[in-house]
Order: sequence, then structure tokens, then C-alpha cells
Amino acid sequence: MNGYNAYVENNVTTLSPMGLIVALYDRCLLDLQRAKTAIVEGNIAERGRQTSHALSIIAELAGSVDHGPDPDLAKRLISLYDAASSFILEANIKGDAKMLTAAEKVLTPLREAWGELLKKGFDGRNKAELHKAVGSK
Repeated sequence: MNGYNAYVENNVTTLSPMGLIVALYDRCLLDLQRAKTAIVEGNIAERGRQTSHALSIIAELAGSVDHGPDPDLAKRLISLYDAASSFILEANIKGDAKMLTAAEKVLTPLREAWGELLKKGFDGRNKAELHKAVGSK
């Protein structure tokens, strides 16, 4: 393992659950930017790599949604992930950067909300506090 990979692995393994969620959003949004660049450059293979990675991240985020405390909130969050995924799939199929922008518009507010919770000291370990902060029942 080279120095950079060791650095990245160390950072990921030491993140709080909330920090990991924010990092996943950040990487997904970076993937979307890279996919846009690939579309502009006509690099179909790179577009596919970046959109596939973004979709994998969204699937991971969707799979980690806790449906227990507030099923309605969970359903709304899943529907946002589904919408973003649909935009990304369409962007990859059609080579349409506007669809990636649409996905960013769905994901950016979510990333900002999770980032605000992290700034307020919620690390994701105390689920009762977290659900209270986001208005869950």
C-alpha cells in the first residue's frame, strides 16, 4: 500500500458514522463533477467509471437508512436517492451533463444537512439524539 492509500484508509477508518456519511456525499459529488468533465471531453469509459462509482455510493447510503424510528422520513430519503440514481443513469446512457446537475441538486442539500448535523456535534453514534435533531418521532 502506498502512502496516499494508507492515508486515505486511515482517515476513513477513523471517521465517526456521521463523518463517513458526509465523506460519502462529498465523494459522490466529486464523482459527478468528474463525470461531467468526461462528458465534455467525450471520454465514455471515464464517464461510466465515475457514474458507476456515484451510483455505488448512493446505493450504500440508501442501504444504511434506518427505517425504524420514522418510516415516512426514511421513505422520503429513499425516494430522493432513487431520483438522484435515475438522473445519473440517464446521464450515463445519454451523455447528458444536465442530468448530472439534476442529481447534484438532489444530493447537495442532503450533504449540507448532514454536514450541519456533524458541525453541531452529532457523530451518529447516539441515534436518539440524531432522530431528535432531524425531527423524527
